[in-house]
Amino acid sequence: MQKWFLKNRNAENYTAVKNIVKDDLLAKVLCNRGIVEEGEVIDYLNDDYSLIYRTEGLPDLEPARKTIKDAIENHMKIRIVGDYDSDGIMSTTLLLRSLKTFGAETSFEVPDRKQDGYGINKRIVDGCIKDDVSVIITCDNGVSAFEAVKYAKDNGIKVIVTDHHLPKIEDGKEISVEADAIIDPKVEKSSYPFKDICGAFVAFKLITYISKDYEFNADLIDEITQYAAFASVTDIMPLLDENRDLIKRGLELINSRPAKAFYHLKNELKVDKEINVFHIGFILGPSVNAIGRLSNANHAIAAFESYDDDKIIAICKELYALNQERKDLTELGYEVAIKEIEADENFLDKDVIIVKSKDIERSVAGIVAGRLKERYYRPAIALYEEDGVLYGSARSIEEYNLFDELSKAKDLLSGFGGHKLAAGLELKLDNYDKFVTFINNNSNLTDEDKIEKIYIDAFYPIDFQKFSIFDTIEKLKPFGEKNPDVLFADKDLVLKDISVFGQNRNVIKLKFRTKLDNIMTAILFYKEDELKKDYEDEFNSDIYRDLASGKEIIMDICYNLRINEYMNNKNLEINVKHFRFRR
Repeated sequence: MQKWFLKNRNAENYTAVKNIVKDDLLAKVLCNRGIVEEGEVIDYLNDDYSLIYRTEGLPDLEPARKTIKDAIENHMKIRIVGDYDSDGIMSTTLLLRSLKTFGAETSFEVPDRKQDGYGINKRIVDGCIKDDVSVIITCDNGVSAFEAVKYAKDNGIKVIVTDHHLPKIEDGKEISVEADAIIDPKVEKSSYPFKDICGAFVAFKLITYISKDYEFNADLIDEITQYAAFASVTDIMPLLDENRDLIKRGLELINSRPAKAFYHLKNELKVDKEINVFHIGFILGPSVNAIGRLSNANHAIAAFESYDDDKIIAICKELYALNQERKDLTELGYEVAIKEIEADENFLDKDVIIVKSKDIERSVAGIVAGRLKERYYRPAIALYEEDGVLYGSARSIEEYNLFDELSKAKDLLSGFGGHKLAAGLELKLDNYDKFVTFINNNSNLTDEDKIEKIYIDAFYPIDFQKFSIFDTIEKLKPFGEKNPDVLFADKDLVLKDISVFGQNRNVIKLKFRTKLDNIMTAILFYKEDELKKDYEDEFNSDIYRDLASGKEIIMDICYNLRINEYMNNKNLEINVKHFRFRR
């Protein structure tokens, strides 16, 4: 269920903003997004990339610089310990490429997702001891790795933690790892003004800071900017403040002079258009993430940092194949989960959707949970069962803080970690029923919370859309988390015809008659079966039969604008994002 709202925020600032931008729609959207001060408006619409290189306020950069400089000057070994997701892969590659350029004797290791789980551990530290490593640098992990960091320190290894996750809190107090440096914008001693940056961007900041000691050419800066930007998209960082600048600059570089990893990746995945946030978030990024889910991320990092074309092409082919496997596993897990959930007639009475199955592959549990959250608009937890233990992932809606709620249930869990909207967890099978009961009985969600809110930027009949409107929208890009594409709405459209395309029958062309008696078409990316079910649930009738009989079907739509290019022809395309039927 959804509620639609037409945004009209900061209306009192509209005239002033319009005087700056000289455009009605642009002024309205900026006001709706809280960008109303003259300086903010100018910064938002102009390319000033200075914030990308901001380091002031990040803690422990100076002790980290001294430790790294000492290691380089004394030919001491440095090992980077990353993570198996896209952010971790990009962080590790970024640090490797940079530190080797600075002359460091650098190696790396990423934990195996299934054997090791997340983050630096004793096995990895033992490898460092064996290889006579003097300095460990973590990236995208480490801020809560108490045992592993202490073990490294006890064995004479210096540890620099670079991370972006929340530190551990006990009884209202922050508990810190015993590292030589902790570079994390979210720790208590940080005064960094913008907290929501990814692990690769934190690593980028460290390299930016220490680069004053070394020759740092423009090509390398451009390369590592791309890694940090790519990771910021795949880790779903908000496109605000310096993140927006970073991603904008990163996209420019990926499209004009891409790092070899991205050049070959987009070729192997047959992305022949200009790369944007969508391509990274839904095509390239999932392929990079797939190797950490289903294989070993170390292979990808070794290829990317080698800058060897043949190695990179080979790993990109592997990424493509693994991502196809990931899609199949996700679809299987999702279908199994829906059957399990909807077998319970009262499942919608529960605030939190929790499902377990041996058919939900552990490596895709987070994706399955995310799709369940979108389908039912409530928190969802997908669990994989193995040898009496449940491993899984959770995804949440804005109104429900996952980390806080799992903290309340910690006595029933073997372990958990994450943040407000996403988490991983582990529990014994024997505790499953107690956990489900506890989580739902202690939920503070209201019925209103479980209704998805859709916020519309402007009511704009599809008859009046034109290329100049799209030109205005272009000024607001890149779009993504917290900076969504401009959402328009139109109503009282009479549905005249439906055409379905695609191998999975999930591309639907809708033909409408508008209130001005024009015939217009729009594209809806949605499964045909689900469209039919939505209509049947609403009217207890078949949509195709009603169309054939001439019965009037009215639709309201929310939509984005796209440019569709084919055979050198450009057409404006209406992309339906939300819809509702009326009679």
